[in-house]
Amino acid sequence: MGGNRVKPICGLTTDSRAVRPGYLFAAIPGTKLDGRTYVGEAVKKGAVAVLVPREDAERLRGDLSCKVEVIGVDDVRRAVGEYAAEFHGHPSRHMHLIGITGTNGKTTTSFLIKEILNEAGLLPGLIGTIHRCFGDEVTPSELTTPDAVSLQAYLASLRDRGARSAVMEVSSHALDQMRVAGCQFSVAVFTNLTHDHLDYHGSMDGYFAAKCRLFLELAPKASAINIDCPYGKRLCDLISGHAMTYGMGRKAMVRPTDLSLDLTGIRATVETPAGRIEVDSSLIGAHNLMNILAAIAAVLPLGVDAGAIAAGISRVRRVPGRLDPVVFAGRPIAFVDYAHTPDALERVLQTLRTLGPERIITVVGCGGDRDRGKRPLMGRIARDHSDLAVFTMDNPRSEDPIAILDDMCEGLWESTATLHLPQPPFPQEDGKRVRVIPDRREAIRHAVQEARPGDCILIAGKGHETYQIIGASRLPFNDLTETTKAIVECEAVSIPNPHAFPLSIRQIAQAAGARILSGNPDAVPVGITTDTRSLQKGELFVALSGNRFDGNAFACHAVRTGAVGVLIQDGRPEIVDEVRSSSPEAAVLVAPDTLLALGAIASLFRKTLGVRVVGITGSCGKTGTKELVALVLAQRWRVGKTPGNLNNLIGLPLSILRLRPPLDWMVLEMGMNQPGEIARLASIAGPDVGIVTTVKPAHLEGLGSVEAVAREKSALLQALDGKNGIAVVNLDEPLIVERANRLSCRKIGYTLSGADHAKGEIETVVTCPGWSPHPEGAVITISMRGRETSFLFPLMGRAAVQNALAAAAVGLAVGLTHYEVIQGLSLAKPLPGRITPKDLPSGITLMDDSYNANPASMEAALETLSIWSGSRPRVAILGDMLELGDSAHLFHQELGRSAARHGVSLLIACGTHGDDVSRGAREAGLPLSRILVFPETCDLVSWIQQEARAHIPENACVLVKGSRGMRLEKAIQALEAAYDTETEG
Repeated sequence: MGGNRVKPICGLTTDSRAVRPGYLFAAIPGTKLDGRTYVGEAVKKGAVAVLVPREDAERLRGDLSCKVEVIGVDDVRRAVGEYAAEFHGHPSRHMHLIGITGTNGKTTTSFLIKEILNEAGLLPGLIGTIHRCFGDEVTPSELTTPDAVSLQAYLASLRDRGARSAVMEVSSHALDQMRVAGCQFSVAVFTNLTHDHLDYHGSMDGYFAAKCRLFLELAPKASAINIDCPYGKRLCDLISGHAMTYGMGRKAMVRPTDLSLDLTGIRATVETPAGRIEVDSSLIGAHNLMNILAAIAAVLPLGVDAGAIAAGISRVRRVPGRLDPVVFAGRPIAFVDYAHTPDALERVLQTLRTLGPERIITVVGCGGDRDRGKRPLMGRIARDHSDLAVFTMDNPRSEDPIAILDDMCEGLWESTATLHLPQPPFPQEDGKRVRVIPDRREAIRHAVQEARPGDCILIAGKGHETYQIIGASRLPFNDLTETTKAIVECEAVSIPNPHAFPLSIRQIAQAAGARILSGNPDAVPVGITTDTRSLQKGELFVALSGNRFDGNAFACHAVRTGAVGVLIQDGRPEIVDEVRSSSPEAAVLVAPDTLLALGAIASLFRKTLGVRVVGITGSCGKTGTKELVALVLAQRWRVGKTPGNLNNLIGLPLSILRLRPPLDWMVLEMGMNQPGEIARLASIAGPDVGIVTTVKPAHLEGLGSVEAVAREKSALLQALDGKNGIAVVNLDEPLIVERANRLSCRKIGYTLSGADHAKGEIETVVTCPGWSPHPEGAVITISMRGRETSFLFPLMGRAAVQNALAAAAVGLAVGLTHYEVIQGLSLAKPLPGRITPKDLPSGITLMDDSYNANPASMEAALETLSIWSGSRPRVAILGDMLELGDSAHLFHQELGRSAARHGVSLLIACGTHGDDVSRGAREAGLPLSRILVFPETCDLVSWIQQEARAHIPENACVLVKGSRGMRLEKAIQALEAAYDTETEG
């Protein structure tokens, strides 16, 4: 070993901490740690020789005063391997050593080769990514390829225990760092080369050059090369001597002929120079067929016969973390796979798709402190080849996990060259979806919950690893264990009959403060209804009374129709007797106030389900915000919501009672006409999150002032105090901010205008740096806790943008990611009658906002008309705004002025306040010749039918808006009919 020495060397190390008396210490130069700085420490610990770069040798000889032998070499890394091999008696010369390199397939190929060698009686050892093993001894691996000193020591131990062969995974890092110097390879195997480790190698050429060192510098006796890979073909041209080629094509020396691939495995006839080999493997997929071909090509130069090859392949039932199945009867099948490169992920997903699952759900992440360039590629591959892709953490190491997920999501943005505007980061073509859940355990659980029988779940990226590296911590984490646990838990919490109503008659009576006069108290209705016209057999009928109806009078009809029972007003004995005589088995409950009883039943029902609730109220935007919040929450959870606008003291309880488990959230809209209603609705709903969207002049007949409206609406936020609730606050509404600041619960805010809230205790989480109209909605830039994203929002107008900010704030408040929020918003669809654009055949664009109106929503709609129409003519058909009390004249005059300010070229006012609208418009400069007034909606409809085409300019944008009581949907229908047929002539 480099000449005679006075002191013999009894050990080698590259770690100064491991030096013992008599050791040789190799001082390897490095970027993070430089071994040359530890020479003195090694000498103090008893090193008798040091191995250093040649240029440092003379200086160190002087510094050390000949206390130790200083050996100068040109390449310390290479020399370490060669010295270690010599120290241990060149163990690789005493066995068949097979080295496998390539981006993907090394581990599975090594397992296959090991079993083949074992069948051939060659007593193999294995050194690889998962473990090192010989016989029954298994040791987990720290690196794919150990350092040179450890490697030669282990090879020596294999030789000493009788091993006749060894198979080793050889990484590109190990080749570049010459960890395998001193090894004599019998066969070198090249599997493939795809995008990976470019953070280390700099380029694909640099990566390829590192792989080539195994074949060019280490001079194996034989080579096995995949010629289906372009880099494999290049390698064949570079090496001298004969290579055993393999692949799917006819030019390959080892290739399959008859072939069958399915969920049970691989069956193939393989043509080789040594004859045909019949393969029957339980491994799955075309990529594993390539691994089998690699293993065959690797052992043929050693003279292994066909029988041993076939038997060895069949013995490999599974490879840890390589399409490792998790199977439970009646549940979706799941696979855990190490695929952590774009090529590997694509191959695995393509393989799974060929097996015919109903859907593929993929959970995938990317490692930190590694090649960033592959992250967007993997994001796009996961999205394109999955029905649902869940992006999550892998091993973030020292990087911010959110920054890694940012990089992955870059791959989802489509080209903007055509539209010249940002596109949605989560396109929904073909029903494909992406969700981002940073916590890997939660991501796996979510994938399992989303899956149905017949689906396939892929948990990709970590495979066999039993840890997760976060920061400097190495935390226990095993994909296989977590997937199994998630499937078991999902099975345990599944509800046998998700449509079952959870309350008995007895529980209903207790909640409602009712007495049970007859019937079985343990009977369970199938639901609750207040309308005998839609009553289903087995429901409980709750009789409500009002000024124009008495539901108690229909109780007997209800039981005859099939109701399990009735809940009626106390003090109506004649109805009780009638019901009993009609149906003696029916349950009869009586309560002092059936409306209060209905709310109490709904409250108990909600508590029984154990769901969380978002409550939404406000003068405008309730329904739009409700829809957006539901979409955002649905990116992670199961969500129920208020159907339509059932938001009053009857509608809200019925909305709750119509929902069925399993549910995680309810999103409930709350409306009002009189003082006290929001407080009552909040007590029924029990909100965990509350939003007051706006406070504007509305329902003034019942409340008298905007301040009173604010007071009543804020009752929703007050219901959050004392229950760890979250108030989501519109910072553009001073009256809301003022009341929110009085609360002790958590408060987060959103603002469209950039309102300053510094004096309060409200955390701003969502702002809108800008938005602009687009033919399909609006392009919005949303900033969420400082992270900005621009995307195409499919709704029109400032009000819709403000609703989007509210929904974003709710999502972030309850723990959704930035990405889930954007994805939910990008799925929005226009609601009927809420600025829903429709192009008519003649070039007219009809903007249907006929659902309802108040001064604030009218202003917003006119602004949208102004912005969205551009240079096109603007026509506004405006109906009365109802329930404005004594100020109605003033509000309608201001409406006319607003129409004029927004450049309306034709103003059509309809209703008793049409003259007020006309007066305001004329005061603002709109000529009388461009104003039409109709006292009734029927008059407007007649004019549309007879004269609209002569007065409305071609290519105009026509806005139709008014209070619900004006029935302006009739005007919409008339306009559609009038323009449905092209002009004759």
